Amino acid sequence: MNVPPSDAPEGGVARPIVARIGLVLLNLLGPGLGVLRVGGLRAALLILAAPFLLFLAAMLLLRVLLPDLDLGGFLAVALVLLSATLAYLIAAAWLTWRGSRVRPVPTPLHARWPVVLGVMVLGFVAWFALTADRDALGYRTFYVPSVAMSPTLMPDDRFVARMRAPEPLLRGQVVLHAMGENIFIKRVAGLPGDRIAVRGGRIVLNGVEIAQTPTRRQVAIPQGGGMPHGGMTAREFEEQFPDEAHPHRVYDYGPELMLDDVPETVVPPGHVYLLGDNRDDSLDSRMSAADGGIGPVPIDSIQGYALFHLWQGGSQPAGTRLND
Repeated sequence: MNVPPSDAPEGGVARPIVARIGLVLLNLLGPGLGVLRVGGLRAALLILAAPFLLFLAAMLLLRVLLPDLDLGGFLAVALVLLSATLAYLIAAAWLTWRGSRVRPVPTPLHARWPVVLGVMVLGFVAWFALTADRDALGYRTFYVPSVAMSPTLMPDDRFVARMRAPEPLLRGQVVLHAMGENIFIKRVAGLPGDRIAVRGGRIVLNGVEIAQTPTRRQVAIPQGGGMPHGGMTAREFEEQFPDEAHPHRVYDYGPELMLDDVPETVVPPGHVYLLGDNRDDSLDSRMSAADGGIGPVPIDSIQGYALFHLWQGGSQPAGTRLND
């Protein structure tokens, strides 16, 4: 890969150290811009194209070829992307420094400032267009702001989600559904055609009550901060829907609360019935949208499903799977 000074014409002007350092730093605005400025056209084009090629390759691997990532796979992909980014930044810096000792006279057209700035603007526009979709790589991290899915997901937890509807859609899955511009996380309790009710805080699915086993753990809910049940004690139970391989945990604040008894309803075709694990602090399919809940939601609104904790705000260790 030939860059100046090897191909600089005779009669070039030596650049001062400060100017050379400035050209190296130009690569931070776009890897390869510094190389372009010192006259290395082919090398600059290769380095400028590298981030786009890397992003497209990652998108192909993550969206199509790789299975759902766990924490180890997620960190490995992040490390590879970071290493590749550092590699082409270092290459750009080295080639710029190597080629910046002499400024050729006259300056080649492709190395003039208007061209360099134009390439920078085009690069920003192209990168924005490529990455405008936050779900382009097929994965996304989320922050949990509420208690609706406690104890599975606590406030301040972060988790990684696969941004596509699960196939097949099963009871017990923790899924993301969209309402307008907002995305919410709930657990699938009923599929199309299921008969579902709540009696005494327990789910009755197709006439069969879903058993709740106490874990002998009680949690004091702090007062203040907008907590509707502040000062109360939540009892923790384990329950397991028919499609689940392992039980999940739920909170219950006691009998005779508003959503402890809900008449039986049939989940409409093309819809699912969603519940929060914090049963008495979750506005979900037990209430219609007109009453402040969400009612049965269209399957088309399911945007993805939770994979694992990225880091904890008080619930499970990082890497704990959320859909098994």
